[in-house]
Amino acid sequence: MEIQIIIIYDIDRRIIATVRDAIAADLLACAAMAFPHHQRSIAMSWDHPDTRFHVVRNEEGQYSIWPDYKPVPAGWKSTGFQGNRDECLTHIDTVWTDMRPLSLQRALAGA
Repeated sequence: MEIQIIIIYDIDRRIIATVRDAIAADLLACAAMAFPHHQRSIAMSWDHPDTRFHVVRNEEGQYSIWPDYKPVPAGWKSTGFQGNRDECLTHIDTVWTDMRPLSLQRALAGA
């Protein structure tokens, strides 16, 4: 049996409810009525085909993916590209052509 986890956020992206298993659909429907503009159902698995991601980049020019339902962690910024996991990883393969951190690239360029 697949376990579904649904998290409902308020407008400030604070978790207001977490729902599991068979009762998830009923509780989500109730939450949608109570919070029609602020609730959101999400898949909590990085491998789930419905999970959406941002491509993020840090100050060293390193890329990663981050689920769109979570705030981007400190030190990382969204590049503006969004998609499913495979789309984001393909995009990263296209744009991240030099794996060396920017600090190393700069140091070698000045040497």
